[in-house]
Amino acid sequence: MIKKRLLAGLLAVTLIWGCTGSAATVNAATDDTAAYLLQESTDGKVIVNADGMAVLEENAGDVTDIDVADDVKMAKADKNGFVIEKGVLKKYTGSGGDITIPDGVKSIEKYAFWNNFNVTSVVIPKSLVSMEGNVFSYCMKLKEIKVSKNNQYFSSENGILYDKKKKVLLQCPREMEGDIIIPETVVKIGDKAFDNCYYLTSISIPESVTSIGKYAFYFCLRLLNATIPKNVKSIGVGAFAGEQRMSDIQVSEDNKYFTSENGILYDKKKKVLIQCPRAKSGEIKIPESVTNIGEEAFEYCQNITSIIIPESVTNIGRVAFKSCENLTSVIIPQGVTQIEESTFSGCSSLSNVTIPKGVTSISNSAFYSCTSLKNITIPETVTSIDQGAFDTSVDLTIFCYKDSAAEKYAKTYKFKYQYLTDESDSSTDTENDQKLPEVGKTVTSGKNSYKVTKQGTAVAFVKTKSKSKTITIPATVKVGNTTYKVTSIAANALKGNKKLTKVTIGKNVTSIGKGAFQNCTALTKITVPDKVTSIGDLAFSGCKKMTTVTLGKGLKKIGKETFKGNSKLSSITIKSTALKSVGKDALKGIQSNAKIKVPAKKLSAYKKLLKNKGQGKKVKITK
Repeated sequence: MIKKRLLAGLLAVTLIWGCTGSAATVNAATDDTAAYLLQESTDGKVIVNADGMAVLEENAGDVTDIDVADDVKMAKADKNGFVIEKGVLKKYTGSGGDITIPDGVKSIEKYAFWNNFNVTSVVIPKSLVSMEGNVFSYCMKLKEIKVSKNNQYFSSENGILYDKKKKVLLQCPREMEGDIIIPETVVKIGDKAFDNCYYLTSISIPESVTSIGKYAFYFCLRLLNATIPKNVKSIGVGAFAGEQRMSDIQVSEDNKYFTSENGILYDKKKKVLIQCPRAKSGEIKIPESVTNIGEEAFEYCQNITSIIIPESVTNIGRVAFKSCENLTSVIIPQGVTQIEESTFSGCSSLSNVTIPKGVTSISNSAFYSCTSLKNITIPETVTSIDQGAFDTSVDLTIFCYKDSAAEKYAKTYKFKYQYLTDESDSSTDTENDQKLPEVGKTVTSGKNSYKVTKQGTAVAFVKTKSKSKTITIPATVKVGNTTYKVTSIAANALKGNKKLTKVTIGKNVTSIGKGAFQNCTALTKITVPDKVTSIGDLAFSGCKKMTTVTLGKGLKKIGKETFKGNSKLSSITIKSTALKSVGKDALKGIQSNAKIKVPAKKLSAYKKLLKNKGQGKKVKITK
């Protein structure tokens, strides 16, 4: 090592430690004083002044010593603050504003403009050939990117950066605001293309787009919804994550690769849950077709209180439920074999968790910062628990088997623990004596069965043993000493009940599941209460004697093929003014001269919404 004595100088530059953004600044003595960038230092990158004698580091005093290895390279910044070496722009250290990258620069390193708070516009020269990643992502005040017309590799339009042919949208400046219409030449929206564009209110994606990159719209805080066009084939992880106000992701019915249900994004077959919009709230019920919950699928969904995960799920991706701060309960399905990194990190309202038999490992930060977590039950099948899986600052009791990996973990990191036996109730909570059935458990009342959807307060109607021709799904049901609201009807609940002629749905029901009344061939009419907001796919299909349907005031969504094959259905009354989505073939096969009555003020809108849903040309929509 060669030791160089470096005195604190007067140059106005900023120190960047790796990519952390830590900084210190001193005032400039002269405009033409240059800066050096020490590279490949073990402690990160360090900027010194032109004579090599002033190091600018955080909390630097008047005199600072630094050991510089013989092989450390130094690159000099010009008077405008550009550190350029052999045609590569390595760092910008200037005062910002409107800047023009010097001609001759052929490439830009990834962190050249990292966390620059002063650059407002950038002009890219004709010489530029390549950029390493999204080099302008964290230019906090950047409003416009311009490109020389003579550049052969890049172009810009309305301040947004594209490749030359405008087939790839590379980067939208962070300070861009208002509505964005993406040109129809674009086929790909790049990784992080709109990352942290806080002020955009809407983005129109053309049908030409086939690919949406990772984190493409990450933290676009003012976007309320997104519509994915028919030709999109691939969507990167976290593409729509972090949008604080987004409550709805819609997909073109003609898209062959993706679909949505209740505003949540899935693959076409609904086997993979890709993204839940951040503004979703309350209870979320995942369809029984889902086998995989994708990475970051529910990250930052801070208003969700309960998630019902079906037993069909075998994989939950890393960071899937991170920072779901109001999530109070979750049942992990039996088929899951690994709790991935940060899966439930930051779920600060989660108090009890049972890890199912079959899980073999719990990864780093899986339950970190779960500040309300009091008890966790870990089976013998778990053989690996990463050091930081649980937060050591939390007063947690681990229920485990003697000589298990969980016991060893508890002893090593000084958690309280209690032994389980083969006869133990795996859901035992000694401190909070949970006597109420947990979420996901089935309870019965009379001849009806219900599934608990919110502990102590809400259930879903699942099935009945009644052979009566008339059935009432109650508004509330009492199990033991607890009264529950019946808030949903489960998928396939009464499917194929050929004796059923009349059903009354309780006033607290908000959703009717997929195929709930499918092929109830004797059912003649149905009235859907005002609190119901969604009716699932095929819910009333194959009800061949059904003649009359009345849909309540709160309805927002009708699923695919909902009334398909109801050849005697002649009268449909829609009272809702909030209906936004009607699925493909929802009305296919209804009576050829049926009448659909809608609110007068929605006549025009609903004619468009109900167009081409499978009904015949003679079906009339009236007010």
